[in-house]
Amino acid sequence: MKNNISAIIITKNEEKKLGECIDSLSWVGEVLVIDTGSVDKTIQIATRKKAIVTSYDKGGFSDWRNQGAREAKGDWLLYVDADERVTPLLRKEILKVTKKDSGITLYAIPRRNIILGKEMKHGGWWPDYVKRLMKKDSFVKWEGG
Repeated sequence: MKNNISAIIITKNEEKKLGECIDSLSWVGEVLVIDTGSVDKTIQIATRKKAIVTSYDKGGFSDWRNQGAREAKGDWLLYVDADERVTPLLRKEILKVTKKDSGITLYAIPRRNIILGKEMKHGGWWPDYVKRLMKKDSFVKWEGG
């Protein structure tokens, strides 16, 4: 494993977006795709990009995230949506915080929202903090939704 980070992507019919998402995660130790019933080429793309694919369509979003956490081998879990990309700046920051033992086990990442090709910076769209990076051994489980 390259490093101690497992990236988890939940998918269903994401063939148009998944390849670029996985490419933006080429620096993590493993990429897990939890597929929830795709009928397009999502699974083939994930496999071609060397992601570990699990078909798991039981339950809802929290169940799928929890399945990813159970399967992850890394010390850190990074959840990424198929339509998201990890920028070089974010990669640098994630690698920095996961290499030191600061005692912090959960990080919220400010997400840029782009709608119809325009970045939304007003009306509560920025910063849109989402809890996406966490230490696996402190992770309890996702609940709800």
